[in-house]
Amino acid sequence: MTSIRLDSRALAVPVLVAAALAFTAPALRAQATGSPVGLWKNIDDESKKPKALIRVSENSEKLILQCLELGADGIVLPFVQSADDVKRAADAMFYPPKGRRGTCTVTRMTGYGAHRGQFLEHCRKQNERLVMVAQIEDAAGAAGRHEAGLRA
Repeated sequence: MTSIRLDSRALAVPVLVAAALAFTAPALRAQATGSPVGLWKNIDDESKKPKALIRVSENSEKLILQCLELGADGIVLPFVQSADDVKRAADAMFYPPKGRRGTCTVTRMTGYGAHRGQFLEHCRKQNERLVMVAQIEDAAGAAGRHEAGLRA
């Protein structure tokens, strides 16, 4: 009969690798989903209530509308480089006359059609309360900051 002697040091490395993978696997899976948004939770200075600002992965009208229709208080817009970037996002965020956001009275924010009679008031309130945070992430964005009307 042959006996095998195991050295505890030889097992230590595979065990540590397995433990590390067990702890990082959920994070890797979450990253692999490719979610286009990330949620930022902030506290409003005046109301002291939480505000949900959602960072979109790109300046996309579709993504911005999805976030706002779910009830976001604003958008964090990455990699802003020009006034055009800000204008495109603002057009998607705000209702006329401030932007060009389309209207749909059957969304979560409008009570799924229950508040159609107050839709114009809803649009006015949304235009007042929504926030856009423009992230400048390189020298070109910093150079275009004044053109875009952004403040540091």
